[in-house]
This record gives sequence, C-alpha cells and structure tokens, in this order.
Amino acid sequence: RSHDGHTNSAIAPEDLLHRNGHGETGTVAHGTHDEIDSVEADFRGFLHHRPGELLTVVPFLGCRTHDVSGEFVNPIFDLHLIVVQGERKFSHGQMLPTGNQTRYPEPCWQNQPVSGASTSTTTLSGRGLLAALGALIAGLHLMVALSRGADWRVEGTALMILGLLAAASAVVLMISAATWPVIVLGVVSSISVVGLLVTRLAGYPLGPFVDYTPPLTAFDIITMVVTLITATLAFTSLSIGVEHLGPTGLRFDTVAPLIVVLAALPGLSVTTWAEEAAYITGQSHSHGITGDTSISILASSELLTIEQRGQLGEQLILARASGMQYPTLGDAVNAGWVPLGDVVPGSGQLVIDPVTAQRERSFDPAQPSALLYATNDDQAPIVGVQYDLWGANTPEGFVGQGPLWHLHAGTCEIDDERGSFVLAYDELLAGTACQDIDARLTDQISWMIRAWVIPGWDTPSGPFAHDHPLPTAES
Repeated sequence: RSHDGHTNSAIAPEDLLHRNGHGETGTVAHGTHDEIDSVEADFRGFLHHRPGELLTVVPFLGCRTHDVSGEFVNPIFDLHLIVVQGERKFSHGQMLPTGNQTRYPEPCWQNQPVSGASTSTTTLSGRGLLAALGALIAGLHLMVALSRGADWRVEGTALMILGLLAAASAVVLMISAATWPVIVLGVVSSISVVGLLVTRLAGYPLGPFVDYTPPLTAFDIITMVVTLITATLAFTSLSIGVEHLGPTGLRFDTVAPLIVVLAALPGLSVTTWAEEAAYITGQSHSHGITGDTSISILASSELLTIEQRGQLGEQLILARASGMQYPTLGDAVNAGWVPLGDVVPGSGQLVIDPVTAQRERSFDPAQPSALLYATNDDQAPIVGVQYDLWGANTPEGFVGQGPLWHLHAGTCEIDDERGSFVLAYDELLAGTACQDIDARLTDQISWMIRAWVIPGWDTPSGPFAHDHPLPTAES
C-alpha cells in the first residue's frame, strides 16, 4: 500500500512468487534471500488500510545451515512467517540497487553446487541418530529381561524398566523438542554402563549372585559400546543445547536410522550371543541338556591327562558305590533319607540326606546330597546321584567337569520334623518358591550336578547330563 492510501491493483499476490515457474524467485524472495512458497493478501480485515501498516503475511520455506553438520540445507521443512511492510510499491521483476549497478540478490540455494535438478541436500540428523540408539538400547535390554528375571527377578525387572524408558524416550525424541527424553537416554545409558562394568569386573555386589563374576560376552561388549556412545551424545547435546540435534518430525533423516535398528534387532535376538547373555551364568549353565552337551562332555574328557582320567574314574567309582548302598527307594527311606516332591520327568524321585545336605560342606563324590530313583514306589531302583554345593564360584567337583555344574538362583531351606537341611532350588521339583516341598525360598545361589553312574542306567548324553530319559513303569 502506498503513502496515499491507494492499493496498487496491478500487482497480484502471485507476482511475488516464482517469475517463470522454474524456481527463480520474485521480488520479495530476492529481498529476503528465501524462495516464496505462497502469498495471501486478504486476511479479512486483519490488515489496516493505512500507509506503512502490515501489507501481508508471507509463509515461506527458509534456507539455513544445518545445526549439527554445518552444511547448507535447502529446503528446511519449517514454516516461517515474514511480515512485509510496504513503504513503496512492489512491482513484478523490480531489481534492487547495489553500488553502481542493479542486480537480483542471489537466492541462498544458488550459493551452493547443484547436481541435476535437485536443490536440496540430505544430511544425517543428530536427533534421528540418538533416537535410533535409544531404540537399540531398548531392544538389547528387553531381549534378555525375561530370561534374566528367571535367574534373578530384581535384575529382570530393572532391565525391563530401563528398556521401556529407552523406547519411550526414543519415540518422544523424534516428535518433540523437549529436553527430558535426552536426559532419560543419558541416565539409562549411564546406568547400563556402570552395571556392566561393576558386575563383569568385580562381581555382583548383592542379591543371590553376590560375589559371582559373569564372563564378559560379545553381547555385553555390544551393549557397552552402544550405551557409551548414547551417553556421550546425550550429555553432549545437553551441554551445547538439544536444539543442535536438529528439527523434530518424521522425515527420512530421522526415520532411516531407526528403520536400520529395527531391521537388525530380530537377527541379533536369535544369535548365540543373545542366547548366551539370556542367563546370568551363560548358556553353558542352562538346565536344558541336549546331544550337543554330550559332545562337550567328551571333548572335555579328551583334554584330560592320563593321570586326570584316572582320578575322574576313581571319583565315578565312589559316586556309584554311594548310590548302590541303597538300591531301592525303600532302602533309602529306611536309612533316614527324606523324599521330597513328586516324580519329575528327567530326574525321577529325589530323596535327600539331612546330614550331608548342608551349605558348609565341600565336594565329596562318596557323599552325594541326594539320590534319584526311577519312580516313587518303594521298590523303585536307583538311577543316579546328585550333588548340591554353595558358593560364589563354580565348584571344582569331578576332575575336568567344572563347566557342567549349573547354577540355581535360590535355595530351599527346610527346618522341621524332617530335619534341618537345604536343597538347590529347582522349580520343577520344589514348585514356585519351594511351596511343593514345604520349604522356604532364599536368594542364595547354589550349584548342582547329577551323575548317572548306576550300572544299566547310563545316558546317551553322558554321565553328567542334567536329565535322564527314564524308562516307563511297564519297561
């Protein structure tokens, strides 16, 4: 609008747009160094009809440098508003003076190399990268939370909470400029790093695995590297300002890293790395014994020297003799052994010796903690012996067979008319929290190994397999 209060009706709003439809900017665009996207000249009385007042409000796509990478980016998909105040007429194609010559100001996107017809540059978004790392941390934690919880409920719950917090923060980080998702990711990552370093270097400071030091696995190393990178990026962003992570929104530069992570997680979950990390003591201490385990038993025996093989043979003879003292279940009960629980597939009927089933005892092949019988009938034959020990580290036990001991996350304590003794917690036998055997569950870890050394009852998986393919009652 001019000073005389008249409107230049010869200039239409679209005259301020592209002059030729090929991305060349109009007058206002040159003045602001930004390409005009649209013009609206009538705001239904919002504009005053006086000279020098608001002429129009112009939304446009702005050109600016990328906050993280420093690269020139066009267009940045942010909606800006410029207010154009008219002191003189705008005309189509009007040029701006500069020195002794008149020229069009060069649009910002023309100040950079352009390949082909493209006028934009795709860059990596710091926001998208941090969100993808958060999603990866969530996947790594949730992947092992349930199985770790079976070993120790507290650790499983902690992993679940950390994983859910990381997942929620990753989602919010992509769509919101709030600071708290960055803080949460930094804290979650730091807790994970500290937890891994403490338990893998100094052992568990509390709980049923106190003083036990798990081996550092490939899965642990991956988790540690990812959490270290995430913590560094999160706290760096907090120190310089989270706005430097880039704009929010679901765009290629924010979504692409997340898609890569989500595609990789299913493959990682089925690797032996994840399977080994699923249990605190590793896959080698899991209860499921298969044909592969029998191979490891044979391999372990083949590594023994002649002297060690002789020692192992002597131990097996002592274990066999200790079981053969009570050839039937009735013989063991008459001698003071206490039946516990029902018949369990893979192990049969267990009876325990109140004298030898104590936490303070050391390994003695001639004094098993429990005897295993085919059924709960008084005439049921003995099929194997069981040894339970307590301590932070894997027991020595049978020569060369240390890796075959497996760990139980708890101990059943019995103190009543049956006697005062303990038993390694096995939920199949004792039930939930030892309820099926009228015992009290404590969080003290225990180690257990079985020896199938009774003549005629050897197993295809070797003498130290966890389970025995017991025959049917008819056979």
